[in-house]
Amino acid sequence: MKTFIQCCIGAGLALLGFIGIGYGLGVAGAAALEGIARQPEATDRIANVLFFLVVIPELILAFLLAKVALRIHNCGDHKD
Repeated sequence: MKTFIQCCIGAGLALLGFIGIGYGLGVAGAAALEGIARQPEATDRIANVLFFLVVIPELILAFLLAKVALRIHNCGDHKD
């Protein structure tokens, strides 16, 4: 049985995925804004593509957060 501290360290390492997802969303948003600035008539198309490029990482983020929460919750008796 793992100790609570080991579970917290594992959860913290799993949460490092948040950094990559946040960086990717920022880059995608910046590229979309630059594309809209260059071609304002393509705003609808760019916004639709950006929406789908944002939804997928956000879903991954939600599943990762749920997994981390469950792993901490199911980790022993939490007496450490």
